[in-house]
Amino acid sequence: LDNNLHYIRSFGVIPLQRIKIINSINRLVNLVLFKKYLKYKYHDKNIIFWVFHHSLLPALAYLKDESMLIYDRPDQIASIDKKENKILKCKEKELIVRSDHVFANSPLSFRYVKKLNKNAHKTPWGCNPTIFTNSSKEHKKNEVFKKIKRPRLGFVAPLNFRIDYKILHQLAKRNPNWNFVLVGGESDKDTKQNEISYVDRWIKKLKTLPNIYTLGHLKKEEMPDTIDQLDIGLVLYDIKQEYNLGSNPIKVYEYLAGGKPVVSTPIEAMLSHQPYVKIGKNVQEFEKHIKYLLANGRLKRKQYYKNIAKKNSWQARIKYISNNILNDIH
Repeated sequence: LDNNLHYIRSFGVIPLQRIKIINSINRLVNLVLFKKYLKYKYHDKNIIFWVFHHSLLPALAYLKDESMLIYDRPDQIASIDKKENKILKCKEKELIVRSDHVFANSPLSFRYVKKLNKNAHKTPWGCNPTIFTNSSKEHKKNEVFKKIKRPRLGFVAPLNFRIDYKILHQLAKRNPNWNFVLVGGESDKDTKQNEISYVDRWIKKLKTLPNIYTLGHLKKEEMPDTIDQLDIGLVLYDIKQEYNLGSNPIKVYEYLAGGKPVVSTPIEAMLSHQPYVKIGKNVQEFEKHIKYLLANGRLKRKQYYKNIAKKNSWQARIKYISNNILNDIH
């Protein structure tokens, strides 16, 4: 990518990665090759090793002592499967403790890592607030929306265990004149958590309602026009789950960058964006906020929404991280 930035792609030597033993063999092969690459390419240089996931922990054994380790933590690591949750916490704890700096993007995530590493930092999240610039000229309109009457309430996320299906189902059933547009494929990952949350059963139940529209997975370049076709952006994550409560959904900032009002469950990271992000604890509060926003849709608040997105841009995030690690770089 540049003289001092290198991207190393892992690969599967043996197919059928979903099989646990094959996955382990492929990981081992990749780590051995990674060790050789480091020795050949960087034997006389200091390295900043930028880690995004605890599964890279075994690779740390191949780093020199003078290398800097940064853990850029995109999510609160947790599972609703108690056994898996215990394993995840144990693995990640070692990475947090060993890191020179840990960056977290939500209040809950920051408090969690701060207890384990004094060099923890709470950062803005990262979004591209300019994705809607000239989007109508560059991208084709999604023809599906011609068949969906307004108001259109959109929820952009994979259909998996994270969703509060009870609120979504009640909202759609109680308000047949509102149309709900679900953008995201039905996730086959995290099978255990999906089973615990009865995801398949809920999706079948939702599809029986005439005002629920599922668009499936869309390409990234289709997202600006899709969000542009919505009246309100919804965030319907179940906050009884630690993973959700400690999240900071990037789609919120994309809704806002598109000038769309947002109604969210009380995810902690969203509370500071009030009153421009409305918070609903139950179906009644969601209804109240949606009715207000639909009735006052002409209020000139788009610039406030876009300002929130701008404060959480990739540029803002990079600047914050850079300022915090520069003193440690020799």
